[in-house]
Parts: sequence; structure tokens; C-alpha cells
Amino acid sequence: MIRVVPDQQDVPTYIAYFWDRLLQEPNELDEDPIIRLGKKPRYYARRDLVKVKTSEALAEWATKWLTPEDWRRARDAVRASRYKERNKLVRASMSKDTKTLLDDRAKQYELPLWRYLERLGLTEQALWDLEVRADLCLAEDDEVPR
Repeated sequence: MIRVVPDQQDVPTYIAYFWDRLLQEPNELDEDPIIRLGKKPRYYARRDLVKVKTSEALAEWATKWLTPEDWRRARDAVRASRYKERNKLVRASMSKDTKTLLDDRAKQYELPLWRYLERLGLTEQALWDLEVRADLCLAEDDEVPR
């Protein structure tokens, strides 16, 4: 099976996934071939994995060490983690007004909300800080005598 070369930005996620899998202790009951590698091949697989820096090198490593089923599982795991990251802010507990405003701006730029937030560089913590500051500003405005 020819493995599709992943995006360069996903390479660290793939490497972390495979590294964790190669560090697990072998188990006879486990049907996952990457875990059933002997001690020596596991060492060599990890040694080769450390050298991987590009998506092409990752595809070559995968061709050498993995079955097509292992690659499919890894690809699915990376896609799932990417999906969770994208939608984390979309599902974040932000105020309804903030979400409506951000959603309108995203539509104005013809982008999905997660992509718009990514381009703004907003993290969940930064968004929370902005909302806290906005609430503090509103509270200060209320205290000013008119």
C-alpha cells in the first residue's frame, strides 16, 4: 500500500503517536503488530523514528516499520486530535455575545469559525482573559456616577 504523505504540520503528532506506541510493553494478547515487535526491532524502530523530520521521511519510516492497518490507525488518531483541537474553541464556554460576534466575523471572511480563531491566534485562555477584562471594564463603567 502506498502511504499518503501527511502534512508537515502533522509530523510531530505522528511521531508522538508512534513513540508512545513503541514505548509500550509488548503484550501477547495485543493484536497490534507495532507493539509485538521484539526488543531489538523496537529499539531500531525508535532510533529511526528519532531521525524523522519531514513528512516524506515519516512515510518512508512507516513503509519500513508499519503495516497498512497501523498506518490507518495512526492517521485516524491524528485526524481525530486535529478535529478536537479545531473545535475546542468553537465549543469553548464563551459568552453567547462573543460567540455571535466571532461567528459573524468568520462568515464575513468566508471562513469556518475554527479557522478564523486559528488565524487570530486566539487560544481558550486568551479568549477567557479578554472576556474577564471586558467584564471588568463594564463593571468600572457602572460605578462611574452620571
